[in-house]
Amino acid sequence: MFISFSTKSHVTSLLARKLAPRNDASLGHQFWTESTLLKISKEMKNIDKINRLEVILKVTERCNIDCTYCYYFNGSNHDYTSQPPYLNIDTAKSLAGYLRDATRAHSIDEIQIDLHGGEPLLMKKSRMSDMLEIFRNSISDQTDLRISIQTNATLLDEEWLSIFAKYNVSVGVSLDGPPRENDLHRVDKKGNGTHSAVSKAIAMLIEKNKTCEGVFAGVICVINPDFDGSKTYRHFVDDLGIERIHFLKPNQTRDAADIKLTEGTSKFLLDTLSEWINDSDRNIYVRQFTDPLKRICASDASESPPHRFVAMTVRANGEIAVDDDFRNTLPSLFNLGLNVSNSTLADFINHPKVADFHRACDEVPPFCSQCGAKGICQSGAGLGESVLHRYSFINKFRNASLFCTSHQAVIIELGKFALSHGMPWATIEENMTGNRI
Repeated sequence: MFISFSTKSHVTSLLARKLAPRNDASLGHQFWTESTLLKISKEMKNIDKINRLEVILKVTERCNIDCTYCYYFNGSNHDYTSQPPYLNIDTAKSLAGYLRDATRAHSIDEIQIDLHGGEPLLMKKSRMSDMLEIFRNSISDQTDLRISIQTNATLLDEEWLSIFAKYNVSVGVSLDGPPRENDLHRVDKKGNGTHSAVSKAIAMLIEKNKTCEGVFAGVICVINPDFDGSKTYRHFVDDLGIERIHFLKPNQTRDAADIKLTEGTSKFLLDTLSEWINDSDRNIYVRQFTDPLKRICASDASESPPHRFVAMTVRANGEIAVDDDFRNTLPSLFNLGLNVSNSTLADFINHPKVADFHRACDEVPPFCSQCGAKGICQSGAGLGESVLHRYSFINKFRNASLFCTSHQAVIIELGKFALSHGMPWATIEENMTGNRI
């Protein structure tokens, strides 16, 4: 439960708007009332209960642009060449049945389907519409079904927007900043920059969002450590009118760490944080800042029971695997022998490779368990970070993140912001440490 700003006079309207509840779930340290414990007790009767399932669905295995840093097409793993270019309707039907059965077996509260690629808009509009119709008709009556799409937006037009509005699909756009920054790496097949086309598509989405709220989910930006984070932030907010931003750190493991890249990425984020804190527009949501600030200021995190979350990737041919971040680092996790046409969600969860992977990811690194910011950081997960940044061949995931120092710096600055706007230090300290009296 968030602070009731109408009754807590010590919290200013400035902080209240920074913490205004969003659609994004708030993570945080929990303790429970008697009624919540009763709810937990009832749910424990079903040990297979899953609260949220996220499916990264590769509806296309091809792309119309050629990003130089793309882990999928320009990485060391080229197994996309063995995949069909597009997901077909039979596979969509198999996936719908798979998810419907999974919902019944695991009492799933929410399913999030993220349409990915490649570039999803390479799929024919008629096939996309048919696929979305199948998902809505087969699953929506069983659980809370949410559908999003992540696109480079170069192919977006009014007809696409009508399809997404009809089927309640939220659209996320990939853009790496102003023209010079974006067009250094996000180029088409001829090497031309994509910023001009993408910025026009964003304008269309913002306009559509006025009559179809939620159709525009914001931008994802891959951080370039050589550029200015504050300039990138101001371009998104001032030039393009974007209100929702998620910054992605470059994919690195501890074995392949580049100190210059790590330090530059950290500086980019801290410069962006400074700009965000001082922004007069309090409606801007930045995942790495807004979510941890909510947890820092949560005066009563007592009402949410334990939350079980499962994520999976489904390829265009129906093959099932773990999060795509690990495709080049742990390729064995992408050859499980499971397909939506002939397996169940339980088969995936209980697969020895997957179970070992999840156990390793969930283990708190020794360094993190002693950290004074562990209640907010959560080994990086609390700041929207991939566990890939903790991985090494020898220690697996028993490492602090490559970006541990910047995480601490971000959390300290957010704590100072909260304190300066009336939040009691005792609340901040309890939430940061995860220790409640």
